[in-house]
Amino acid sequence: MSGMTLERFEDLLDLYGPNLADWPEQHRSSAQELLASSETARDWLADANLMVSALDSYEVDAPSAQLEASLLDLAPKAPARQVRRSEGFLSWIDLRIFSTAGAALACAAFGLVIGLNAIQPSETATDEADLFVTAALTTYDTNFWEGDEG
Repeated sequence: MSGMTLERFEDLLDLYGPNLADWPEQHRSSAQELLASSETARDWLADANLMVSALDSYEVDAPSAQLEASLLDLAPKAPARQVRRSEGFLSWIDLRIFSTAGAALACAAFGLVIGLNAIQPSETATDEADLFVTAALTTYDTNFWEGDEG
């Protein structure tokens, strides 16, 4: 019995093809042993040889000039190169810098608006605070603040 299984033989046959000389050296002898004892392995090797032979004999005709022309017509056209000519201060600054800076400023402004709205007290809170301060001032007990523990 060979040390190689049919599954392993099939994997190696798929990887390296039917010519055992193309296989890694460590697998050749066990593949030969399996081929000597297994009709299934021999059938798979014969099928692989037929496949290689069929692929080797297959020829593709050169494409016609009409096919080449129609494929070239389908290809997207390269955009015309536009030369941007700007003068003065903006000639050395790329538009990408402006768009990036604009996005950053918009984010900062948005954050500022959100932050200001978050720290502004609501009208209900202001009314409650006024009531608390009024109550605290009208019920002011000087004995507590003067330290009388009596």
